[in-house]
Amino acid sequence: MLSTWTSWHSGAQPVWVVGLLAVVGGLSLGVARRLPGLVFLLQGVLLVSADAYLNQAVNTCVILTLIAIGVFAMRVVSWAWTVAAYLTGCLLTAIAVVGDDTSITGFRVGVLMTLVATPIAIGRYLGMRRAAAASERLRAEEAARAAVAQVRADQLAERERIARDVHDIVAHHVGAMVLRASAARYTAPDGPVADALNDIRETGHQVLQDLRDLLDLLRDPERQPDLLANPADVVRESAERMAAAGLVVDLDLDPATDQTPLIARASAARIVQEGLTNVLKHAGPGTRVRVSVTPSQEGLAVEVRNGRPPTAIERLPSSGRGLAGMRERVRTLGGTLSAGPDGEGGWLLAVHLPTRLTPGSAA
Repeated sequence: MLSTWTSWHSGAQPVWVVGLLAVVGGLSLGVARRLPGLVFLLQGVLLVSADAYLNQAVNTCVILTLIAIGVFAMRVVSWAWTVAAYLTGCLLTAIAVVGDDTSITGFRVGVLMTLVATPIAIGRYLGMRRAAAASERLRAEEAARAAVAQVRADQLAERERIARDVHDIVAHHVGAMVLRASAARYTAPDGPVADALNDIRETGHQVLQDLRDLLDLLRDPERQPDLLANPADVVRESAERMAAAGLVVDLDLDPATDQTPLIARASAARIVQEGLTNVLKHAGPGTRVRVSVTPSQEGLAVEVRNGRPPTAIERLPSSGRGLAGMRERVRTLGGTLSAGPDGEGGWLLAVHLPTRLTPGSAA
């Protein structure tokens, strides 16, 4: 536009028409990468129009047309279209530079064809560079996906190995315990011994069932584990089992908890199980413990409070992972957990599980 504006008034068309065409011709190159064919066609039309009505702007139009040809060659992969663009460019350039008094020689024809071939060559080179870069990015993405798939396969293989090890180590011994308890049940007299053997046998069966579900989950992480029992029933069964083991359990299970999300109720049931187990381990039989599971503000409140142990006891073996496991479970659900002495010689475990389950941090 800057190279032609001084001669806009010398043409047959009004100045504003010539100025508009000059502006459109220059700005059209801004969309040449998206619309290479349309811009090339527009530049050709402008070149022919300048040759007919404004000869002073022909050289500038030739330059714009050659740029459009180069972009066209860069964006179009087909050689047939590239050859067509080359021939069209030669024709348009010839129209612009060849006049009535121009002497046509082989050298001049060669220069003209070379002039048009130069942007074609540059465009093809840049196009191949872009294609190579895109191919390299595609290979990198495929390699990344393959690496992720390999990591996934390794994880599944590790899960499978863990599942086999767990089965070999735990299931065999638990199964043997259940069989021996079942056999002893038929020879034991009625009374506390028979009740204890029944409890061992039922607990062993439950452990084996939970272990099978865990192994299935390790082998197939996408599998949704089946809910074996209603969480409220799990809480009641845990209280009854611990009472049979010697604890004095007071259970306060609010029926309104059935309206809370299932995952919160299931987590609360597991927390009650672990909390009662810890009381039995560390406080011993005869200890009074109160369990409450009640709805709270936008959540579910779980408390396991035990009193002072009645006598000195021999503590049962403990891995020390029970409280840490509960913290991890509560943290996953975005709840809070506190555990410690209650100031009266006992212990208090207090948990709050939100009903709107969003990941958070446990206290």
